[in-house]
Amino acid sequence: MSAEESKYEDEPRKKIAEPPLNILFNPSIVGKKNVWDINVSLLLQMLLNLLGLTGKKDLRVCGIAAVTSSMIHRLKVESIFNLEKIAMQRKQIEEPQSDKPIIPLNVVQLPFRFESTYPLSLEDLLQVLEYENMVFDIVGADKTLMFKTIVSGMNPIEVARCFLAILHLATKGKIELEQVDAEEDIKITMTT
Repeated sequence: MSAEESKYEDEPRKKIAEPPLNILFNPSIVGKKNVWDINVSLLLQMLLNLLGLTGKKDLRVCGIAAVTSSMIHRLKVESIFNLEKIAMQRKQIEEPQSDKPIIPLNVVQLPFRFESTYPLSLEDLLQVLEYENMVFDIVGADKTLMFKTIVSGMNPIEVARCFLAILHLATKGKIELEQVDAEEDIKITMTT
């Protein structure tokens, strides 16, 4: 190797060791500088131009520069998060606290339902079953009957019990109900 060629190869090494490129190869310098003052893309472009002059691509040099530039980028991102954290803390301090106290809510126990407040006797249950049997027998004889016909002559409590018995039979699928608008009545039909 001639002295001219040796000088040509030593020139890039010297430039790499000098500022501003030396920051890419000496990470301890990064800690001494403000990361926002470091233009990573400009430094990498300078390095590529310098390596292009030699005609030889040294992967070790490129790898070290890539690691250092990624470290600089990470420090910039972390500083953004730190600034955001500080801003959020200041915002919480500066926000006026509400003068209204927070009222604790009672926990609702599940399942939530209202219980009847009146006692139900065995006689009442038997009467409901008797009404249900009576309705089923009456409708069973005619196969179709109107509600007004069944309840004619009953007092209001008996009418209510009869209506509940009809609804119960309908939920069991023993009868079908159809509202007849013209007569304002309910048509009750046996299912079988």
